[in-house]
Amino acid sequence: MSKKIASGADSLVLDVKMGNGAFMKNIEDARELSTRMVNLGKLVNLKTIAIVTNMDSPLGEKIGNSLEVKEAIEVLKGNGPEDLKEVCLVLATYMVALSLGISKKKAEARVKESIINGTAFEKFKELVRWQGGNEDWINYPENFPNTLYNEKIRSFKNGYIKSMNTENIGKVSLKLGSGREYKDEPIDYGAGITVLKKNGDYVEIGDIIAILHTNKEDSIKEAQDLYLNSIEFSNEPVQKPKMIYEIIE
Repeated sequence: MSKKIASGADSLVLDVKMGNGAFMKNIEDARELSTRMVNLGKLVNLKTIAIVTNMDSPLGEKIGNSLEVKEAIEVLKGNGPEDLKEVCLVLATYMVALSLGISKKKAEARVKESIINGTAFEKFKELVRWQGGNEDWINYPENFPNTLYNEKIRSFKNGYIKSMNTENIGKVSLKLGSGREYKDEPIDYGAGITVLKKNGDYVEIGDIIAILHTNKEDSIKEAQDLYLNSIEFSNEPVQKPKMIYEIIE
């Protein structure tokens, strides 16, 4: 909060993650943290809202540096996975409502319109330019780095995906090269995971549930085993998880 207060912003929307892949594992802890941060904002006249969102499964389909940027571009164009679009819409709606002092309904309409007319995507490119980035990467995301190996992970069971250990799936991405396991290790910006099946989805034996992207051939088997061990199946239908748990003002 100190950094956000020092930035000089007059309003703030916080995305507080809750679940097995987040720092806050349960709703009680997430609610307490959110309330504390909202109250801190009020103490310094910073309009603050905290939105508690689901982190019991990966958000969207992509995990990894370039993969996530390309997915963000798709969302700004009105495409992309429904769960990611839902969370982005809610966060953006409250940001617009809070900063402009308008109703949530009007703010949501403005957010949706900015996606339809392309101004959301253009604003993203503007932010890239302001930070000295190359806009061509945003206009032509197909030029982002690819990997030598794109290993398909197939289901070994029939059934519904009951749960996913999101923290361990993050470790899978790390092993593939998308992050650092030690301080000076280089990052492979093309490495990561495409998640095709998540909580509530029905799969059959042999169905592709994820794709591992890496240049580290010797990491594939370990990463594949860890990913499969991160998934729990059920014979009974599993309800799709809700993405927004609470909004604390």
